[in-house]
Amino acid sequence: MMSQNSVVLRANLLEDALLKSSENTALLVAPVGFGKTTLILQHQDNSSSLSYYINGADEQWQRQVESILEEVTPDTTVYLDDWDLVESAHWQEVFVLLISKSCRLVLAGRGINSFNRLPAHLLQTCTLLGSEKLALSYSDIVSITSSDSLIPPSQIFSMTLGHPFLVNLAISLSPSSCSIAELHLHLVLHPILGQLLLQEILEGLSEQDSSNVRLLCINSQLPKRLFIEPEQLLISELLERSFSGLHVKSETEWTLLPVVREPLQKLCLREDTTASLLAYQALAKRYTSQGDIVNAIGLMMACGEVKLAVSLLRQQGGLLQWIRHGLGNLELILQQFSTQEWFAFDEVAWLACIVSLKRGEVDKARKLINRHYHQDSFDWSVADAFVCLYEGLNLSQNQREFFIRLQGDSPVILKGEHLPNHDGLSAFAGALINNILLLIAIQQGGIEEAEQYLLATRAYYQKELDADYGEAFLDIHQSHISMLKMDAESSSTYLTRVSSRVQRLFSQDKSIRVAMFAVKRELAFYKGLIPSLTVMDKLVREVNHSEAWFDLYAAVYALAAKTALHHNKPESLVQWLRLAGEHSQKHRLAHLDILLNYLARLALVSQSQMEDKFAAYISSLPKQPSSLPWRLQQLHLELEMLLGSLSNKRLEQALLFSESQKHTLLACQCRLMLAINRDDETKLSQEIAIVEDSGFLQLIWQLRSWISKDRVTEILNRHNRTRLILEPKKEEGSRLLSIKESAIMALVSQQRRNKEIAIELDISEQTVKFHLKNVYRKLGVKSRKLAVAVLAENLPEE
Repeated sequence: MMSQNSVVLRANLLEDALLKSSENTALLVAPVGFGKTTLILQHQDNSSSLSYYINGADEQWQRQVESILEEVTPDTTVYLDDWDLVESAHWQEVFVLLISKSCRLVLAGRGINSFNRLPAHLLQTCTLLGSEKLALSYSDIVSITSSDSLIPPSQIFSMTLGHPFLVNLAISLSPSSCSIAELHLHLVLHPILGQLLLQEILEGLSEQDSSNVRLLCINSQLPKRLFIEPEQLLISELLERSFSGLHVKSETEWTLLPVVREPLQKLCLREDTTASLLAYQALAKRYTSQGDIVNAIGLMMACGEVKLAVSLLRQQGGLLQWIRHGLGNLELILQQFSTQEWFAFDEVAWLACIVSLKRGEVDKARKLINRHYHQDSFDWSVADAFVCLYEGLNLSQNQREFFIRLQGDSPVILKGEHLPNHDGLSAFAGALINNILLLIAIQQGGIEEAEQYLLATRAYYQKELDADYGEAFLDIHQSHISMLKMDAESSSTYLTRVSSRVQRLFSQDKSIRVAMFAVKRELAFYKGLIPSLTVMDKLVREVNHSEAWFDLYAAVYALAAKTALHHNKPESLVQWLRLAGEHSQKHRLAHLDILLNYLARLALVSQSQMEDKFAAYISSLPKQPSSLPWRLQQLHLELEMLLGSLSNKRLEQALLFSESQKHTLLACQCRLMLAINRDDETKLSQEIAIVEDSGFLQLIWQLRSWISKDRVTEILNRHNRTRLILEPKKEEGSRLLSIKESAIMALVSQQRRNKEIAIELDISEQTVKFHLKNVYRKLGVKSRKLAVAVLAENLPEE
């Protein structure tokens, strides 16, 4: 039911304006629908003095003015509505007569263009009531909205910005059963609104103004950055003059109300298809020049210009440049193309391939490559190399030669000694090629080769203005290489540097964080620090749901398996292997079955009673492990060592390979095993000394079954790694939370804030949040209050 007070009484608004004016003159300026006439009539009804109302649009207006001049006194109020419709020749004469009587004067008009017809001194002393003052406030709308209406006043206010005409229209069409969507539809389709816009905005616009209106119709939130300063001033003036209260202005964009935009689209765009297409193309060109390809592609697809959208992809310096965009942007663009268009356009297919790779959908990417790949295609060769990287495969000699040939005539370019000229590859393209070759080299254990590619990649990135993301990944790879060279100090230094950059710039990017944490955990592991099961569980789950190449995947899973076995928790490994199996059903990894085979076999050495749990992953061992990625070679050696079947010949082959590739970690491991196999105490002592100097104590601990217990204990004690020789503690069944989590929850139950808890326990606030998330997960709750309640009800005091 409508409120009885259906009109807001605002006569005091005009009275206050007259009192503030030294000339007793007020100007009402706003488009039709802002209630100027209603306000005048309300003020006239409330006024005790004799008042006169004259409409400037009336042909008899001049006679009315002349007839009342004799009766006008300084206390009289004269209202002249639609004063800007009075012809200029007559206006000046009548205005002088009105001013000469020193009466109170109210002039109401639709536009500001007629201000130049008023004397300057009057404009400086009169009070102006514009659309912002005349608009209804939120409280006004509340007073005229029924209490049982399903359309809240806040929704009406946000849709209309207090435009009285639109507010009254909304309320009149808003029964208690009406939804917000239906209300919006009524406002959009209402014929009066269309006529209003046509009369007030479109008529009399210049060609330039009409073009700008079309741009505003296409994008109701048009960023100002797309325009140079003179253009910004022109559009702002257009909005002030023609749209007045129908728009919201901000520092960075112009915004049209939805209720205004839809009718304008119908009037400005649909009736003139040629002008509409030109407007879409003009706006897309502006977005492209600003580097915002997502919006540019969206505009072309919105107006049905698929070929133009594809050409925008082609114009961005080649398809390769698209890899620099985040996955979110690539997905937004790809969603606008149909599956049929993937196959119709090479550019769209390549984009789909890259998105598939970033999602980890390697099979889908491989199918697109097989369908579209053609000889000597740079873009598709890069995509093919990416798939090889994700699948754990090495590049063929032809692929390597092709990449080298693209960069110049001499392989010396790969060493970063000089860069191609402007006629060659872009800096980003060169960096990407060498980055792929770098990762594949690491994957295959070629550390010296990887260092060359890393130098070349860094040299290319130094030519890029926007290379922060690439540089951060390079630091991760540099740390990884340093670790494989057993340079723990250098590896830690790079990790610290990249950690700071990731926190500052890429905290939401899962792939780069997973890569960083994988190297950090593996380095700590080799230094004798075993991660917790919780940490590894999180890392395993993240690597299964992020962009992960085979070497990263194998590193995380090998570390997870050894962690689970050390903590005597083989059931965790069973769970993680199941996750990998589910992952392999969606995302093919060439060597994943072999990896899981090795891990399951390693588990059975100490957990033979769980054969039924690991049997599904057991298969024949590879006959030529030397052809596999180095991590699989390493697992093969460790397994045969545990089974007592490792031959010196196999070790010598692995040692020769690792030394030739400058792979210090694998070489040291091979030399330790070889010394044990040969029972060479002198050589074993020399290698143990090297390991101690490097701090990679895990290599000694893993061979504890073949080295005397006293010797191992002495070494580990000397380096404060005694925990490695202690039996893992069995968790108490009654203790669901860790000691730290229990301490935090004790303070939470005292209603302490995170900052207070951090100070109390001498940890960071971020660490408090991390522990709270783990508590919520363990208890199956989503808030502090529920966590406290569950603990109080179900757990004994700790």
